[in-house]
Amino acid sequence: MNEKSVTSTRMSTEDRVVLSDSYISEHEECVQLFSQWSELEQVNFVEKLLAKMCHSQLGQVDCFLRPMLQRDFISALPGIHTDTDDIIESFCPSNHKKAVDLYYVLTV
Repeated sequence: MNEKSVTSTRMSTEDRVVLSDSYISEHEECVQLFSQWSELEQVNFVEKLLAKMCHSQLGQVDCFLRPMLQRDFISALPGIHTDTDDIIESFCPSNHKKAVDLYYVLTV
């Protein structure tokens, strides 16, 4: 099996994540299908995925989501004319900052 090893931004730099060939070849198709669904269908699907995850996986998802939600909240505040990254960095530990970086990679 030819597996790809990558560093997860939600883990320390010493931790490596091994992605299987099937994941590498199939995940983009899943993302494309997901993007064709309505918001309601997407939320329903994600709820089903989350219900199947174990506690540690949910913790990783939480670390990924918190900075994004904080960013949205800070951006919506009236009179905020500073860089949102600076605000989040001052309140979040480094692993949350890494999750923000991953968010940028995934949304570009």
